[in-house]
Amino acid sequence: MRDAEAAYDTTEVTSDDGGRLTERGREQAAVLGARMREERIAHVYTSPMSRAVETGEILSQALGVTVTTLPGVQEFWVGQLAGADFERHRVIYERWLAGDLDARMPGAESGHELVARMTHALDYVSQLHRGEGVIVVSHGGVLSLTIPRIAVGSGVPLDTPPTVPHCGVLRLEVDGDGWRFSAPWPR
Repeated sequence: MRDAEAAYDTTEVTSDDGGRLTERGREQAAVLGARMREERIAHVYTSPMSRAVETGEILSQALGVTVTTLPGVQEFWVGQLAGADFERHRVIYERWLAGDLDARMPGAESGHELVARMTHALDYVSQLHRGEGVIVVSHGGVLSLTIPRIAVGSGVPLDTPPTVPHCGVLRLEVDGDGWRFSAPWPR
């Protein structure tokens, strides 16, 4: 799922700031937690970024389960573009969406590395929780880039995936044939 709505210390330039949930974001997470009580969730995992951790803590309290930070599912790092305008990293992100996963954020990761780390983290969780439902709290950019690429037959356009809304849930299953959607992309 995508983290809840957050505010940031720097808003006009690119940053790796983890942000903090807004009041609306805390409400979004609480509503989702209440809605998911019937889902029999076994565990909540979060990106190490503060907005995801806050989202996961609210969910874990609502669901009565443990929350664990999971490296690998955090948003893409902007590297040397920290402090630059958004257009500079947007150009590279759009290259990734168009299929140029060799493109690299200066001083940070390539699209291939981003997809690989996210896939590795999700595979790790699936091995720990075979047959169980879990929540993994991640971020909009990494979700939109990676999930359509790893989900078999997703039907989601790779170059223009729909935006995942705050607290939007992408429902996935995995088996010997790979990852696949078990519900439509959230709107």
